[in-house]
Amino acid sequence: MESFKVFRYVLLGCVLHCLLMPGNANVYYSQDRILSSKLDQLQDKIMEQIEARLIAMQERMERKFGQHMVALQRSENAKWLDLDDKILVLKEAINQNSGAYFESCRGVPSEFSNVFMIRPPVANTLPFLAYCEQNFLGGSWIVIQRRYDGLLDFNRNWLEYKEGFGDPEGEHWMGLDKIHKITRSGDHELLIVLKDFDGMVKMALYDRFDVDNEGAKYKLSIGKFVHGDAGDSLSMTSGVRFSR
Repeated sequence: MESFKVFRYVLLGCVLHCLLMPGNANVYYSQDRILSSKLDQLQDKIMEQIEARLIAMQERMERKFGQHMVALQRSENAKWLDLDDKILVLKEAINQNSGAYFESCRGVPSEFSNVFMIRPPVANTLPFLAYCEQNFLGGSWIVIQRRYDGLLDFNRNWLEYKEGFGDPEGEHWMGLDKIHKITRSGDHELLIVLKDFDGMVKMALYDRFDVDNEGAKYKLSIGKFVHGDAGDSLSMTSGVRFSR
């Protein structure tokens, strides 16, 4: 653009200078018209090139936006398919155990981890879905909390922690009421299982675990730390009441 300005300045200076020379007015006027015409043509050509570049840029942006929308749609479809699979698993578990309630995971008719209907032998207790973990220390563990991908929000209110939230097949919190009824039905141990991104597993086992009722604000009672390479991080919380 600077060279274009310089060119016009030189041309304008020449025209003004030549017009002062007698006898050459018509010749220089004709040359001026020719140069002016060429300038107009050059300007038109530059505008065409700019317009073509703008159109090409717009088309590239539209293609990229379209590709992004397709990728986003595929991601959403994958999430829905994953949710459908989880629903099917829950339905299958319910159908397989329709009418069959188990007091704990010790009574489930499977050596594989899965979701089952649990009904602790406590008065006025309705059956509920629970995930029975069969892979650690002999199995028959009732999973009361599981977190692994961070997709489930655990920042909840008192009522949600009381009743539970999430999916027993995936990330979830069983609920303080259910945990209280489970521990009230008999003696229970507590197993903490930690797994890092490299697949390394560490555990901590306690010989007693109990959660009191809502009136006592679900006071936690933790027994003796038995063993485990995860270390003892819960003994100091024994006697603490749940707060939110």
